[in-house]
Amino acid sequence: MNVNELKKLETTGYSSKLDEIAKNDTEVFLKVKLSGRRTFGEYEFEPKNGFAVHFGNYIDVLDLDKCDVYQLDQPQLNENQQIVLDWLKEEQTKNPELTIFGTLAVLFDESENRFMNLDVIDALNDLSNSQQAGVFQAFSQWALEQGEE
Repeated sequence: MNVNELKKLETTGYSSKLDEIAKNDTEVFLKVKLSGRRTFGEYEFEPKNGFAVHFGNYIDVLDLDKCDVYQLDQPQLNENQQIVLDWLKEEQTKNPELTIFGTLAVLFDESENRFMNLDVIDALNDLSNSQQAGVFQAFSQWALEQGEE
């Protein structure tokens, strides 16, 4: 599932569309802010796996044991994005003294292009801004995971 596939439903007033969704047993996704972990016994009738959730100015407790919780996976990268991501990972691994921004700077340093495989240069030149953002997101996630190990 892609976040772009989700459509916000109007819920501030009566809508027969909501009745239709409920009758058809359609799954919906809620956007809430989780905060204030509630532990079992902290308050009377608190759920053991509860969080305070914020619906605008209203705060209530959501029991995650009674919910299906979904987290969107990172979007799949296309072939060009994967080529650039693989190069970034390899460069960072070969040169751990470089900061993450340093590795990104090497990618865009035209004087360094002569050391790059032509496939990487072509792949990079074919990426749109949003595709570049996807690569940066995946590279950032990978870098964070490396720091945890």
